[in-house]
Amino acid sequence: MELNCKSILLYISIKPACMAMFVLHSLDEWAADGCRLLEGASNMSVGVIACECDHLTSFAVLLVPSLSTSQSVHSQALSILTYVGCSVSVLCLMMSTINIVAVRKQRRRLFQKIVALLSMLLIVVMLLLMTALERTEYAILCKTVAIVMHWALLSLFGLMAAACCHLYIKIVMVFGDQRATRIFLVATAVLPIVMVSIVAGVTKSNAYGGATLCWIDNTVVLYSAVVAPLTLMLAFNFTAFCIVMRAIARRQTEGKRTKLQQYRHLLSSTIGLSGIVGVTWISGAILSVYSHVVLQYIFVLLTTSQGITVFVCYTVRSANIQEKWRSISQQLSSYSIRTNVTSADLGDKQLRSSRHSLSSQRSRVSCNKIIPLETRQ
Repeated sequence: MELNCKSILLYISIKPACMAMFVLHSLDEWAADGCRLLEGASNMSVGVIACECDHLTSFAVLLVPSLSTSQSVHSQALSILTYVGCSVSVLCLMMSTINIVAVRKQRRRLFQKIVALLSMLLIVVMLLLMTALERTEYAILCKTVAIVMHWALLSLFGLMAAACCHLYIKIVMVFGDQRATRIFLVATAVLPIVMVSIVAGVTKSNAYGGATLCWIDNTVVLYSAVVAPLTLMLAFNFTAFCIVMRAIARRQTEGKRTKLQQYRHLLSSTIGLSGIVGVTWISGAILSVYSHVVLQYIFVLLTTSQGITVFVCYTVRSANIQEKWRSISQQLSSYSIRTNVTSADLGDKQLRSSRHSLSSQRSRVSCNKIIPLETRQ
């Protein structure tokens, strides 16, 4: 079915969207399912907008103000930064996970296990963000992506809370029991699945998906099942982060390091811990209250660089991983030396054998010259 609408807003920069009326969540809502804009048949200069729908219901063309030139430039720049930052972070997180799993001393430590799980969840979130979050043309796939994204975000912040608990016990309490950290880990594995199952069961999965993004399309569910728990965990993480950093700074003053060494160690500790406990996500919470283009750039740069921070602080600077790679490089260098020595020995043997064969051929030639003289006599 084709629908032609005559717009009277000829001089306003607009973006038309073809919508149909659906009964969603016991309310009549406009949605773009089954409708699309016919750009070839539309003529915005005279105010004609053509739509095509595959069903019958109430239809409308919603006119959304389009972005200005500066906003469009910022949107493209933020999109490029997001894709580049997420791609680099995914590679760094993959290398971090491989190194932690490969080095026995690393994978035995509880904190390194948390870092490995955190890296894998960040990989899932960033891959979904880059590849599947805008694939709204397939309804079932879109709902699946939204469900997985919901679970991954809840599990990610839960692991950050577990990391905060572990750091608090190791640095502030020093001799505390790690049962609290293990309880956090069990809760991180169970509670996100329970919450996602409740949301999917109560709303019959209608809360997941959307016309523009594969995310939660219900305001009540969004604030109760995403914003509220993430805000609580972020507040807990920030509080624990401040307490841990205060303990680290206090220990720095008690040591024999110079002021410059203390500041360097404190700065490196701040950067490393902020990547693990998710302090960088506070910029997103501020952005949800006060939206500004500068805050958008800060949020994108901080969150997409989280994988790089984890890789540099907990893989490149890890003494166990450095020792492992040093031993591997020594083994490879010794193997190459043995190979060179073996090839040199083989060359000497071949040279000796060739000299021996040449001398034997000369002796045979000399014998052949002497024998005919004796037969003539």
